[in-house]
Amino acid sequence: SKDGQNLELMTQTPLFGEHMALYDLLLNKENYLANIQNAYAVQEILEKF
Repeated sequence: SKDGQNLELMTQTPLFGEHMALYDLLLNKENYLANIQNAYAVQEILEKF
């Protein structure tokens, strides 16, 4: 699925690596969720070009 691909792409980057994602989630859940939303927004913007 497209969402699966996006998620896979994100988890392959250092910023969204498993440990960082978990660390961010534990430290600041709202910030973590905002980063996820931003990543999807960027993905959508890039797909328009």
